[in-house]
Amino acid sequence: MIIFVSETEKTLPIETDQKLKFKIIRNSILKQNILQWFVFLPISIFMLSLEKFESIVNDDLGIINFMCLIILIMVYIIQIVNFIFWLIKKVLKLKTNESLRYTSKKRAIEIRLLLTNIILFIIMSALIISFILSYGHADGIEGARYSSKSFLASSASYDYLSENGSEVDVHVFKSDYDFIIDQYIYSKTHSFFQEDYETVNLPGWNSKSSFLAGFYYYIEFENFVISLSDNASLTPNDIEQIKSLVTK
Repeated sequence: MIIFVSETEKTLPIETDQKLKFKIIRNSILKQNILQWFVFLPISIFMLSLEKFESIVNDDLGIINFMCLIILIMVYIIQIVNFIFWLIKKVLKLKTNESLRYTSKKRAIEIRLLLTNIILFIIMSALIISFILSYGHADGIEGARYSSKSFLASSASYDYLSENGSEVDVHVFKSDYDFIIDQYIYSKTHSFFQEDYETVNLPGWNSKSSFLAGFYYYIEFENFVISLSDNASLTPNDIEQIKSLVTK
């Protein structure tokens, strides 16, 4: 076996067919990234599209999930954009019969792939752990059927029995940030699956705004929104009871 070694950076490449070199490197990059770009990226975008605004902001783990998905998608998109620019640059050089050098580029690609894989491993681990920990997660608000809380917002669901014996599903979403409240209302009125909504006047609530969307009445107060499955059967005493229930 004969091994040729040279320390000079200006050695002549053994392979002189520039088009063949370009094709080999291009196929190698695609092969290394086929799963990330054509499988994981669509899955990540699909998972992000399923995320509901409320489930994101009122749970710390939901916020982690959302941020991880955003970072994951950004990493993949940046990789694809870099590859496209690199592809265009090399194609233009081939058309002018310029010599193509890949040594430094190959090393840079290897380093970037290593860092990317480390980032992706951390993100995927965080997603898996947060999914496991968030399963059935609730902070146990007294009297609530379900509750969840984060540093941005909180929500809780209650079963309320009105004075006339009808069961009312009561849900409260609370946040100290106006933009969170506004976005929550926007998500309820502009959801992809949401039917038409209408502004309604609900006597006795003294709310900032109220509207009917689907089967629920939404009542906006200063820093929280109450949703009710029924409003017509509620008495003034029921309204005060629900207010004290969700604002305590």
